[in-house]
Amino acid sequence: TNTFSSNPFFYLPYFKKCGKKERQIAQDFPDLGWLDEPGLGEIGTFSIEVRGEAFPDALVNKNGCVGMLIANGVTKGLPTSINLPAGKVHILEMVALHPDELGHIIACGIPGRVEIFRRLRALSSKWCSSATRPSVVPIPPPPKTNSANDKIKKVSSWPLM
Repeated sequence: TNTFSSNPFFYLPYFKKCGKKERQIAQDFPDLGWLDEPGLGEIGTFSIEVRGEAFPDALVNKNGCVGMLIANGVTKGLPTSINLPAGKVHILEMVALHPDELGHIIACGIPGRVEIFRRLRALSSKWCSSATRPSVVPIPPPPKTNSANDKIKKVSSWPLM
C-alpha cells in the first residue's frame, strides 16, 4: 500500500500549507495578478518528479525524469471539491510538464509553479498532459536563485502566451 491509499488525509496539512504560502505571495506581490485566481484556494499547487521510462521522450528531462504538477482547478469547470456525508473531498489533477516547465519551477519555486499553473489553466485545450502541447513558458529556464524577489522578477519577465 501507499500513504495515499492507507491514509488519504496524511498530506492534507501539507497541501493546505502550500495554499497558504501561495496566497501570501499573491497578497505580497499583487502585480502578479494571482489574487483573483479561481484555482488558488485552500489546497495549493505542488510539483514532483517521477521516473520517465513510461513517458514520451519529449516530456523527459536530461535526468530521465518527468515533472508533474498537482493542483485542483486546472481544468475550468471541474469542481475543486465535493461534499460527501463523511466530509469535503478535494479533487486534484495531475499534469505532465515539459522539461523546461519543470526547470522553471526548480529555478523559480512557488512563483514559477503558480504561474505555470495559471498558464495551463488558461489553455483552450482541456487535455494538458500531452507531449504535443506547446510549453507554456517559451524560454529556457534561468539559473536557480534563492531570493524571493529575484524569483518574482524572473517570472514577471516571462513572455506572454
